[in-house]
Amino acid sequence: MLLIAVLLLLASFCAMPEMLLKEYDVAEEQKEEIGTFLAEILQVKVPTIVKSAKLKDKRVYVTCEGVEVLALVILGIEDNIVYGCSVLQDDCETLLDTELTDEEAWRTCLPALDYYHVAPERKEFIMSHRKRGAEALIAFTKRYEYKDLACRQAFLNVAVSARKGKVREVEYQPPRIPTEKPVENIPKEEAVRHATDFLRNNWYLGGLSPKVTQEDRRLVQKVIAPPNKLFVLPPKEFVRQGVNWSESRYSWEVPFEYQEGARTFQSVLWVDIETGEVIGGSGKVEGE
Repeated sequence: MLLIAVLLLLASFCAMPEMLLKEYDVAEEQKEEIGTFLAEILQVKVPTIVKSAKLKDKRVYVTCEGVEVLALVILGIEDNIVYGCSVLQDDCETLLDTELTDEEAWRTCLPALDYYHVAPERKEFIMSHRKRGAEALIAFTKRYEYKDLACRQAFLNVAVSARKGKVREVEYQPPRIPTEKPVENIPKEEAVRHATDFLRNNWYLGGLSPKVTQEDRRLVQKVIAPPNKLFVLPPKEFVRQGVNWSESRYSWEVPFEYQEGARTFQSVLWVDIETGEVIGGSGKVEGE
């Protein structure tokens, strides 16, 4: 499970040296977009951009550093949209007398929702409490659907510091809808057979007693998923290629379980409904 978790982290941020292409000079209008986002959404002083590097999928990974601020930003090169941001340090911050309530944290998120043109319908978000080091965060996550199909790894996540009263993390992966109409050449049961064969012969999972249980078969469903190649490629190749977030496929999502030591883990595979190819998967079942 540790290997899968590491690979998922790399795929999510696409920020490892092997996946960077070349140094990228941030244009003035891009600097303004970043500065405005940091000031209006995360409520920090506009820092100085000290380093940037061009990424795959037309995104640039930017380190922003000022005298008292350190932040990381992922910006779309063509659309100037901020796809990710995390404030790692802000020495100007003060602590609130009491932690934010969930409702207060939700209201703090609203400028971020407005930036991404997302309706402030709280019932469409999942709220969670988690820690970032010693810092308590209240996070709100929206997952996307298209024509009743879940769009996997498409989400908006906004996390607020409960003691500082500010947004500290934003991550945005918009849904990528395939341009072609779905052609279902592969029925559900055949997709399960493809997945079972793939697991049996897999370079990593094959030795971990993977299986698609009867309960897993009941949960098989159609989704829209990115061909992220998780489980398909060995680690070095997976990291080198990264994830092309601009692509997605209509797929069967096949849950499965495997053993590592005394523990049992749940994951999913995505099987292309047209070709039967396993295009990737996830180390967790979304929505749980």
